[in-house]
Amino acid sequence: MKQRIVLTLLALSLAISLAGCGGSGSSGSAGSAGSAGSSGNGTQVDLRDGVEYEEGGASGYLGDVMHTAFMNFAITDAYTCPTYGSYTPAEGNKVLVVSVSILNTGVSSLPMFDTDFQIQWGSENEEDYGWPITTDEEPWEHQPQAAEALDDNQLPGEYEIGINKERSGLLFFEVPADSKDYSISFEEYFEDETVGDLYFVYFTAGEKA
Repeated sequence: MKQRIVLTLLALSLAISLAGCGGSGSSGSAGSAGSAGSSGNGTQVDLRDGVEYEEGGASGYLGDVMHTAFMNFAITDAYTCPTYGSYTPAEGNKVLVVSVSILNTGVSSLPMFDTDFQIQWGSENEEDYGWPITTDEEPWEHQPQAAEALDDNQLPGEYEIGINKERSGLLFFEVPADSKDYSISFEEYFEDETVGDLYFVYFTAGEKA
């Protein structure tokens, strides 16, 4: 009986330890024409805030809505983990988990890629950046590869958001273990291969075990 209790407590302890940094999270998936967006337990944001897009780019913070030529988006939550589920980062790194919500404000379906969002840390070294951990067979430089999705709510390497539709999900990055201040950037690219404005979201990520 005592052995059974001990085993039960160990299982419960393991479940609790995995709750913050692993398993299938509670982020939203493909969204509808709702009025608010959120991913996981992060900040609730109104992606349909009525603010019109203006050229010139912008910067903001966690929970701020960025208004681009194609979409509105917000980073609603961010935290780091030593590992995530079965994924272990390279030595000297940790996993940064980012919740993002996106609204397609255009008049056609919006193709999206995990590499639409880039992470930066530090400010002096040009190599202090990375792309999301991906399951794609041909990852970019500075883009770690995983054999399978880290979470049911991880945004895939390629996806599409319908007209006036929302989607929320998770992006995972490998970042230096001693880093804590970050920025997520998004740059507009048009069909004629011209480059548009650049958007930054700045934040300090909390830590989870």
